[in-house]
Amino acid sequence: MKRISLSILSICLVLSFISCDKSDPSQGTPDSSGGTQMNQASPGDAPAQPQTVSANHGFVIRTGSGFYSINPKDGKDVAKYEEAVSLGEKVEIRNGGQIRKAFYNNDELDFVEVRRDTGKTGYIINYQVARGGRLAVVLNDEVYVYKTPKNQDVTSFILDPKTVVVIYPESDQGGFIKFSTYDPKAKRYFNDQYIKSNLASIRDTDIQSSILLQLAQAETQPIRKEALLKSALSDYPDSIFYQEINNIVNPPTKADQFSSAGTLYINDNKVSIRASADEINGTTVGQLAKGTAVQIDRETIDSYSVDGAYAKWYHITSPVSGWVYGVYLDSLPPSGE
Repeated sequence: MKRISLSILSICLVLSFISCDKSDPSQGTPDSSGGTQMNQASPGDAPAQPQTVSANHGFVIRTGSGFYSINPKDGKDVAKYEEAVSLGEKVEIRNGGQIRKAFYNNDELDFVEVRRDTGKTGYIINYQVARGGRLAVVLNDEVYVYKTPKNQDVTSFILDPKTVVVIYPESDQGGFIKFSTYDPKAKRYFNDQYIKSNLASIRDTDIQSSILLQLAQAETQPIRKEALLKSALSDYPDSIFYQEINNIVNPPTKADQFSSAGTLYINDNKVSIRASADEINGTTVGQLAKGTAVQIDRETIDSYSVDGAYAKWYHITSPVSGWVYGVYLDSLPPSGE
């Protein structure tokens, strides 16, 4: 009799878990690469799984996030946009982080109540806030995302340099650390995945200058954009991103003339040729393959930092006219060419 009762209890528990999983619209469907996509809609980009970490503070992880009020209307709760909140802004999570559902642009979304440093209380879309943790910023190229703190569980996703993330120091194990972020390039939220812990900076000067740079890149008003970039230079002169930001504010324009034309060789595949000597704002006018011979007629006086490298820019006249970063040029053709 006891065995029968235990079997019935086990079946009930399994059915209960299955029922809870199906009834929760906020739970996403993991994809094969380790990212997560939500089953509910979000305004704009592809939505993602909301944070489940319990904490009394959080950080906004997406540029362009909104601060909302919620009020009943026609028998349902409706969210109203009030103002913008900034990437990296720290907020207090209220009411234990309890989710409140409300409609915005005909989509029912999950909101969490927060208090800003200004004292204002209101709501932010739940998955745009990473709960707990601390801010950091990605430093390197090719920062791979892992499903677990194991090398073999690498996904197909790579975070770009200067991506602002929230890390959880208590999760650090074996050189891996858990993180949350929004990747504007992939239009994807990440949480409960890992990166290598030595590839992110927790220095406030690096974090804040990166935030100002990203805000400037998203800004459409030239005066505001210039003000954000100059603030990054004046307020965070020891940032690792200082030279990159300075290149935007003061783009390299002066060039030395070679005494005679020279020939160099492209040393990598799909190397971009730009209309100006500027990695960020220089429009791509073409791409050249590894081993291509190019004719040089001048170079910049100064060297510039791009993604951790330091080199001059070179102007080429053929096979296409434009600027190429010196790291991608060699004096001899690649071996085997």
